[in-house]
Amino acid sequence: MLKITKIIFDENSLEADVELMSGNIKLLCYCHPVECKEDVVKASTKELVAFDVRNIMIDEGDPTAIKTNDGYYSHFLRGIVASKTQIKVNDFMIDIGYMPGDIGTGDTICCECMRIDMRLGR
Repeated sequence: MLKITKIIFDENSLEADVELMSGNIKLLCYCHPVECKEDVVKASTKELVAFDVRNIMIDEGDPTAIKTNDGYYSHFLRGIVASKTQIKVNDFMIDIGYMPGDIGTGDTICCECMRIDMRLGR
């Protein structure tokens, strides 16, 4: 089950840092625009999009998301390919964009990203 564990909202810039959890996996996401903190809490769908994704490769092991020191929102991700652009990491569906042609649905992959955005369903 996906839970919001922390929201740091800046009303001047209409942006928020949002910490999400699924099982023992935690993600720090960026969210903009956000009218108010309650918009994040009430959102019925949470679309996650990774940016500057690199080092995509087939891997083995359990899904994971590990915060890295490359940037404030950067993560190492390991998940199961759900579609040509998305991976599933526990209950998180993350759009990583381009997927190499030799990787197919059901494969386990790992990658690194510099930021994960949470887009609110409107």
